[in-house]
Amino acid sequence: MDKIVYVECGSCGHFHLPSFGGDCRDDDNRFSADQLDAMHGEGKWDYVDLEEQMQDDQDHMVALFGEDEAPNYFKP
Repeated sequence: MDKIVYVECGSCGHFHLPSFGGDCRDDDNRFSADQLDAMHGEGKWDYVDLEEQMQDDQDHMVALFGEDEAPNYFKP
């Protein structure tokens, strides 16, 4: 079974689903590591850290998340 992937947020210090594009203060869409362990089980989720997110390569994001789930940070 594939791990569920989240993205690390540089604003709030929590984790979001890649499809989330809202306000970090939305408690229903930000998660701590402890919350994710409780939701999915320890070691059953993964995240993309800030350094990986800063890579200016959309192909890298597609490789991490898949074509349909990849966040597009590089829109003109």
